[in-house]
Amino acid sequence: CYTASTDQGLRTLAGGQFSIQGEGVLAVETNAAPPLVVENAHAVRDVFASVSEAPTLGPVEMDVRVDGAVYCHLTIAAEAAVSDVVSGLGKAPLAVGAVVTLDITAVPSESDARPGRDLTVTIRL
Repeated sequence: CYTASTDQGLRTLAGGQFSIQGEGVLAVETNAAPPLVVENAHAVRDVFASVSEAPTLGPVEMDVRVDGAVYCHLTIAAEAAVSDVVSGLGKAPLAVGAVVTLDITAVPSESDARPGRDLTVTIRL
C-alpha cells in the first residue's frame, strides 16, 4: 500500500518547486506578488512560507489561491521565520494554465510590532 508510506503516496519523480516572493516589509495586500502561471500539471507535495525577518507581537496570515479559490491558508507565528507546512495530500493537482496568487490577509498591527519582511512561499512538487 503506497499511501501508508512516509511520503504518503507514490511519487512521480517530477520534483521541483514553485516560489512566490515578495520583497520588503509585509502588509495586508491582495496579489502580494506577481501571479504564477502553471505550465504543466503537477501534484503538490506541500506548501509553506518563510520570511527573512520574523514578525513580532502577532502572526502573519496568508492565502495561496489557485484560479481565485483558496488552495491553502498559511500562518507564520510571532517570532517565527517559517510557517506551518500544509500537505498537498488530498488537494487537487495544479492544472495546466492555472494561475497561482498570494494574498496577505493579516499582519501584526500594534504600533511597536514588526510585521516581518521578505516573504517567500514555496510550493514543493
